[in-house]
Amino acid sequence: YSNNHLANVALAVRQRQILVTIKDDGKGMAESELQNIFQPFYRADNTCDIAGFGLGLSLASRFIKLHKGEIEVQSQLNKGTTFTVILPVATRPGTV
Repeated sequence: YSNNHLANVALAVRQRQILVTIKDDGKGMAESELQNIFQPFYRADNTCDIAGFGLGLSLASRFIKLHKGEIEVQSQLNKGTTFTVILPVATRPGTV
């Protein structure tokens, strides 16, 4: 989340995968918090001034896994965060 900042979204196809990369230049997160961010109701320490319940990343992660995908995160405190969603390309309609 970046209050009053832009987020960049990029799409790419790599082999049999679709990559969606979302990058912001917001608050970022400490390395020690990254292991918990996909847990329901988890909020990073530096987000107490931002409304929310800590469910967004948990739901996104679950949705991605249901589609046999992965989500990766890189973040630097006070510099921003990059999420990369990797989804398999269906080989036939209705399959993954």
